[in-house]
Parts: sequence; structure tokens; C-alpha cells
Amino acid sequence: MSGCFLVSRNDGLGARLLPIISALRLGRELGIDTKIHWPVLFEGTHNTGEYASLFSEEFIRDHFLSDAEHKALNARAAPIETVLKLAPEALQAEIARGKNFAFSIPMNKTQLISESEEDVSEQYGQAISLISFSETVHTYMTEIDRVFAAAPPVAYHVRHGDLTRHYRTRGKIWASKYIPNEIYLEHMRQSQNDTGASALIFGDCPEALDWLKNHHPAAKLIGDLIALDQVNSLQRDFLELYAMSRAAKIVAPKMSGFSQMAGAIGEIEVLDIMEDLSPARLNAAFANLTERLENNRASFSNDGDAAQCLGHLVPHLSKSGHGKKAQQLLSGEIERGNTVPFLYLLWANLAFEAGDRAQLGALSTKSRDAMLFERSVFAETDAMNALLEINSDNTKAATELLRRAACLAPFGKKTRDGISQLFASQDVDLKRFYPIDVNIFQAKGLTKGITPSGHLVFDMRMFCWEVRYFLLGTMLRTLTTGGLARLMQDAISRTILRYTGRDDALVLSLESFRTLIEMEVGDQDLALKTSRALATQNPDNRMALQRYVLNLRKSGDLKTSAKAAERLVEMAPEIACYHGLLADIYYELRNFDASLDHYARANPGRADYPVFAMRHANLLRREKRFDEAEALSLDCLNETGWLDPYTVEHVRSILTYRAPVEYLPRLEKLAREGGSLRRVHNLIARLKYRQGHLEEALTYAQQAVEFTPKNVDFCLFEARMLAELGRADDAQARLDATEILPRQEKIAAEVVAIIEAR
Repeated sequence: MSGCFLVSRNDGLGARLLPIISALRLGRELGIDTKIHWPVLFEGTHNTGEYASLFSEEFIRDHFLSDAEHKALNARAAPIETVLKLAPEALQAEIARGKNFAFSIPMNKTQLISESEEDVSEQYGQAISLISFSETVHTYMTEIDRVFAAAPPVAYHVRHGDLTRHYRTRGKIWASKYIPNEIYLEHMRQSQNDTGASALIFGDCPEALDWLKNHHPAAKLIGDLIALDQVNSLQRDFLELYAMSRAAKIVAPKMSGFSQMAGAIGEIEVLDIMEDLSPARLNAAFANLTERLENNRASFSNDGDAAQCLGHLVPHLSKSGHGKKAQQLLSGEIERGNTVPFLYLLWANLAFEAGDRAQLGALSTKSRDAMLFERSVFAETDAMNALLEINSDNTKAATELLRRAACLAPFGKKTRDGISQLFASQDVDLKRFYPIDVNIFQAKGLTKGITPSGHLVFDMRMFCWEVRYFLLGTMLRTLTTGGLARLMQDAISRTILRYTGRDDALVLSLESFRTLIEMEVGDQDLALKTSRALATQNPDNRMALQRYVLNLRKSGDLKTSAKAAERLVEMAPEIACYHGLLADIYYELRNFDASLDHYARANPGRADYPVFAMRHANLLRREKRFDEAEALSLDCLNETGWLDPYTVEHVRSILTYRAPVEYLPRLEKLAREGGSLRRVHNLIARLKYRQGHLEEALTYAQQAVEFTPKNVDFCLFEARMLAELGRADDAQARLDATEILPRQEKIAAEVVAIIEAR
């Protein structure tokens, strides 16, 4: 079967459409089919779910894939970037052999080495015609062409909405996507002075658009030129993008897939607003922004808006020698209750620049206690502190800090730099870190370059492949998406060839390491066979045995993996991770006594390795050692910043023997800021019920059901609340609408009894 071009972006409209037209354009030139995977954002609530109103039925039928179809095709896909230097005939031959190529980068045009830039730009201008749109959208496109033909304006793209509103999205600094109002305003004034062209503002935040119109009355909105009130949200987004493509030029943030798409199909210039604005006007914009933050905080649309502004302003103030002013603005914003996570990271950067280890330590604790969803804040703060400790030759403290950082978010820049420098120091105690083979990270062709101080930069993807089962998440999607795992395999294979006959030990390490990747994206039987042979033929090679154990566990062969893990522990009893790994395997085999013993060796009274802590706490509860269990899981929560899965598990476990109502404030904060955390809402409902607050309990129970209407336990609990409140008809209706499983019939009968008694 022939391969295809594969497009999948879990992103906004512009970032989806540019790879789509890139694939369609190249596919038309080479006779290659394009398949599109279109995931819907935010659990189905985002307007990307309205795609059937944007594209024609024929286009969807011919090109769109289900999740399962995409998963199957993506398993053998490689990034298109790997073959752009091939001749067209060679690429066609790869496709004929069944190879799929993924278009996943949203910001750039895709061009073969044999193509000229001029021809490609012209083809992109025509490529929008390769997409078949719905009749409604096509009609509006024709009207936009007519309206914009006479005097094309300068288009401004104001990207604020989801970057400031949605809790998880706003948790990161988007300096290359979000631009403060004051900077747009200064550029409009600059452009009007230079060209006299009118400004047409596009954006996803009505408050920002109104603010700009009020301060620059000459500016217009798309609604001033053409009525779009009869279209839905996704249709409007596309039509605004299409209108932008008909402007004289586009002024936008650097990383705006929306603007880049518009520029590509319109063959017009897209200016990076931060680069195009004069230094004097940029300074004026920042001065005005500082004044607004200090004296007119209510003018910001929400906390995320103010925080993203500080993401620009704080680095500017710091570079200008006004670090104290930056810190005052940050602390004031946090003290007023702003919970946007990266505010703490901005503060940590100021402390790092000042070399203030004490303040970094305090911020590490403060940010965790604030229950931020963005765990990279904790990781990068600890990594900054570790870098300062390394500079002071305190590698023991640095090792502990980097263990915490890597556990939470290993891909952060400071975390990567810290680990790279730590291993360059030649004074690393792996017993309380993670068991890695430093040699493979230093092999030529597998590092990520050299730091200014001369250290080799670790490839953190390799680090995660090696130790991901000891971290807080396996990160499989991050490691495999867009063919990244295949690229890693190819790089390792080339390196093996380079060192064959020159360094047998390194070749052995690389061959066994490669089986970890093969186990996930290749032939599992081959990976197991190879890792078993390498471990057997080299009985003293600890890393070969470690990888064999991990592959066995992945395969589900728990008994064999337990025996191999026992040998691993015997070989290196001082390495804490091995005890945790063996404890996990024993736990799954239900050998709880042995499991508890090894968990205690991995986490002796504290949650140094959070990934093992909750099972450890469960076994302590099984032994009726409730105080120890609570202390351990509470330490895990303090380590991980009260992440919602651990918080829920902690409270639910305690709920089996008492009502831990002292955690209600933290659970309510999670519910308030975390969006559709169904288990959190259900848990709050149960605690409110224990307190006798039935109306409040019902509210949270109904929200849990709204988020997960097919969860029978949630539905039955809502029915109980309704019944106990005397709403018998509503309770019966909920029962009638619920498919009750045999194990839940007793609970359902209790609800029926309450209804009948009322």
C-alpha cells in the first residue's frame, strides 16, 4: 500500500491550515494523497469541533481521518523535513514503498530543494483553492474579495484570547504570540505616519479590540466593513484569516500561525511587530504599560492579560537596570491573587540573575503551595538553584534539586543545562539521581551542541527514553509525535556505525538503548530478543540489564521482569530507582509485603521519587499505618505542587477511614481554576455531603456528571443527592438515564429506597 502525506495539529486554526495547504500543494505537484487528522481542543468545547461547517462534505470524506486511522498511519510516519533534500522522484519512491510523511510544523512553508522560492510562493497563493469549503464560507470569501479590492488596509492580528483566559494555556509565557496593547498602539501610530494606510484590527479578545479602537479611532474592525454575524465561530475565524490575506501587509506577533497562513495564501508580507517597531516607540510603549499596570489595573481584561504583559515588561525592566521595579510589579500582582503560574518563574529568573539561592528556595516552596498547574515552573526554579549550587561546587545539593526538576518537567532549558553541567563536573552521585549511561549522551552525533562554558548539552529526549518510568510522566506522545522516535533511532544507528570497531562498550550501550525506542514504535519481539541477548551476553553490564527489565515490564511479562529486576537490585542495591521499579512490579504481581519493603528503600520516609509514592502510601494504609501513609502522600503533594491526580488520590484514600474536610479549600481551588476536573468536583461533592451541605454537594455532583455523563458512579451519586433533597422525580430521571452495571445495583437500590421513603 502506498504512503501519504499526514497532517495533524492539536492547535488553533492557522497552525492547522498552513501544514494542510503545504501537504496539499506538494501532493498536487507529486501526485501524493494527503490525509488530515483534526483533533478537537479542550475536550470538545473548542470551536475546532465545528469543522463540518467550514469544509465541504466531499473534502472531509476524501481527506479526514479518525483517531484510530491516524494512529495507525502515524506509527510509521517520518517528519517531512527528513526528505526535503531528496529529488521529487526519490520522495515519490519512498511513498510508493508505503512510507508516510508528517507535516507538523505550523509556521513555515514546505519546499523541496529542487523548487525555487518564487514558484513555491506563487503556488501557496493558489493553494487555498485546493481546499473545498462549505457553500456559506465560499460565498463570504467572494464578498471579501470584492470589498478589499479597492484599498487594502494594513492588517493587525491581536492574539490574546485563549492565551489569557484558559487556565492551562495562560500558564505559559507566550511572548512570541501575545503582544501588549500599548505596542500595537505605537505601531499603528508609526504606520499611519509612515504610509497613511488605515489599520484593520483582527483578534480573539473583544476587550483588547475595544481598547485599541478607543485609543486609535482611525482603526477599523472587520465588522465595520463586512457583516459576519450570520456565521459560527470557526467560520468567522477562517473568514477573518482570509480577509487578512487580502490586506496590503500584515503586522503580527512572531509566532502567529494565523498570520503566517494569511500571508502565505495572500502572497503578502508579514511583519514581526516587535522587530518592526522603532526602539524609541518600543520604550514608550513599555513606559505606558508600566503606568497602566500601576494605576489602571482594572483596564486589563483578566489576570492572564496582565500576566502576559508582565511577560514582556519584566525582562525589559531587568535589562534596563530596573530589576527592583520588575520585582515590585510581580510581587504586587501575586499578592493581589493572580495565580498565573509563570509569574513565579519571572520572579525566579530575577533571583537567578541576582545569584540569590535563598530566594529561589523560597519561591520553589511558595509556587508549589500555590498549586500551579504548570509544573515546569517548579522544575525550572529548582534547576536555576541547582546551577548556582554547581557554580559553588556543591554538587550534592545540585543533584537533589535536579532530581526534583527532571521528575516534573525534564525538557526545560535550565533543567537541561543543569543536568549537562552536573555530569560535566565528574562528581555525580547516581544513587539518589536517575540511573543513566553518561557515555551515550556524550557520543558524537547525539549531543545537542556545546554551551558557552564548554559543556556538552544533553539531548533530553534521550534522557527521557532512558529514565521515563522513574519520572512523573512517561512523555510518550512528546517522544514519538511527528516521527521523532524514528529520527532518534536513525541517529543512534548512524552513531553505532561510526563507533563500530572503535569503541565496543559504547556500541553495546547504544544497541541496548535503541531497544527502548524499538519497544514503543517498532517490533516489540525484536526489541525484547535484542535486549535479552545483550543483557545475557554481558552479565556485568548494569545498563543493559536495566533496559531489558524496562522492556519486559512494557511487554507485560511481570514474572520474568521481577526476576530480572531482582538481579538489578542485587547488582546495585544503592540505586533507589531500582528498588522503586522492583516494588512496582511486585505491586502489580500483588506481592505486597515485598513491594512495601522496596518502596521503603526507594522513598525512606519522604517522597524523593513521587512516581512511587502513592502506591507506597496505599500499602501503608493496607497495613493500617495511616499516619505514615498520610505523611508520605502529603510529602508527594508538596513535591509535585498539588497536581490534581495526586491530590484526588490523597484525599480519596483518606476518605475511606475519615472525612478529610481540611482539604476542601485546595480541592475548591482546583475546581475553580482547573476547568473540567471531573474527579475533583465529585470528591468535593462527597466531602460536602459528609458535612451535611446537600445543596452544595448537589452542585458539584452535577458538574462532575456534566463533565463525564457516562460515569455511572457520578450519576448515582447525583441521584442520591436529588433523592435526599426530596427531588424524587429528578432522582428517578437520573436513574432511568443511567446504564447501571451489576456491581452498582446495590447503590442504585439504596437510591430507590430513599425515593420511595420520601
